[in-house]
Amino acid sequence: MQPATVHLDQTRWFGEILQFLESHPKSSLLALVREVSPDFLVLPPDARVHLWFWMKTELQLLASAGAFCTAIDADGVVTYSLRPEGALNAGGGNKE
Repeated sequence: MQPATVHLDQTRWFGEILQFLESHPKSSLLALVREVSPDFLVLPPDARVHLWFWMKTELQLLASAGAFCTAIDADGVVTYSLRPEGALNAGGGNKE
């Protein structure tokens, strides 16, 4: 039997990310991972890989559902921001 999948929006981290994005719009995945796991860079490699790709997948799912706006900055880095109040989810979360 496989363990149940835990999604980001079911964790306390989701609230922390929302608060962080209020004051730090256009944050990268690294900034968000370091916000919820300040010791990220000293974690064992397998734990870093797991956390990184789990968070990336979860943020992409939430952005597609309209929870966040995403953009690609000049360096090609995907950034995350809160969706403006009252914004319609026309075409997913990848519009800012």
